[in-house]
Amino acid sequence: MTHKQKSTLNRKKRRTVLMSMWTKTKTKRYWQQRTLELEQINNKKAQATNKKNNAELELLHDDITKEIESFYSRYSTENGITKAEAYKQLSDKEMEMFNLSLEEFKALSLRENFATEAAYLRQKQILDRISIKIRITRLDMLRTQVSLKLVKRYGNIERNIEAMLRETYKDSYYWNIYGFHQTYGKMFQYAKLTDEMLDSVMQTKAFGKNYSTRIWGDDHAGRLTKKINSALNNIMAGGKNVDAMAGELSKAFNTSKSNAKRLLITETTLFADEAAQNAYKEFSVEEYENLATLDSKTSQKCRDMDNSVFPVSKREVGVNAPPFHGYCRTVTLPVVKPLVDLPEMRVMKMPGSRAKNIRSMSYNDWLKGQSIA
Repeated sequence: MTHKQKSTLNRKKRRTVLMSMWTKTKTKRYWQQRTLELEQINNKKAQATNKKNNAELELLHDDITKEIESFYSRYSTENGITKAEAYKQLSDKEMEMFNLSLEEFKALSLRENFATEAAYLRQKQILDRISIKIRITRLDMLRTQVSLKLVKRYGNIERNIEAMLRETYKDSYYWNIYGFHQTYGKMFQYAKLTDEMLDSVMQTKAFGKNYSTRIWGDDHAGRLTKKINSALNNIMAGGKNVDAMAGELSKAFNTSKSNAKRLLITETTLFADEAAQNAYKEFSVEEYENLATLDSKTSQKCRDMDNSVFPVSKREVGVNAPPFHGYCRTVTLPVVKPLVDLPEMRVMKMPGSRAKNIRSMSYNDWLKGQSIA
């Protein structure tokens, strides 16, 4: 080979290397842009759901306040509610009225009358527990009424969160599939989501618990129940008035709103990344990169994990993949393989007007051609 031929070959190699580097940079920039855009869309959904949940908590606050005010109007003295008055056993007449109210709840205790299975089971548990008590005090009655109100509202909150997470997972999965189609310029076939698959996904856990367990656990419904019962005990013991109770309740509900928002943001991050990771597997992605949403609220953990790369097979939520903590908004993007390195994949047929260049097709146009339920 002559010197001139070697020089030409070297120039071609350099051009090939430079072109490969440019393509990788362009591809990464594309995925960064689309991933952050999706995070903003998902965050807006979470904020909208948070408003619905706050409305439910406001109604619950009103429900419980009315129950307590009614209790006060019946049993308070000039010194407020004393412990002795609160722990008095219900009279025959009071018991009759209480049983009537319980019968109303029992008549409505059909599964179809509850927002979620968990709410149905918890109301059943409350009614079963109070029905076997031989001696029922006034305070038992109040706690039961408060618990029944709480179950109803938190059932609605759970339903709101479940609907949002299903939508988040579904949208995030197809958003990523579309991204791969645009990256490769081909509509490769992939697994479509089914209701059964989404039902299974809803059991996804972060830090040992799934969203439903968290909603009813010590951070949310369980915590609020304890706070309300503690406030009741403190005020009964001190003989304080209803205004003192109102302050205790307001504080407890403000904390509940904050906790509910944290749950929403964290679970949204989890489900969006679960969907992304499953889309990665459809296109044989072996590695992913963490991308932090950098602003004044970004944690040091997320800053440290920004741009870090890990194998898909070694992903561990909270360790090397988001969410890393409550309120986490870090996302991942795929380390995309060149087209030539993909295993053999079948290309989808797009008849008629849909058979156009995927790279010039909007997400909504692409979605219309996917026959997705």
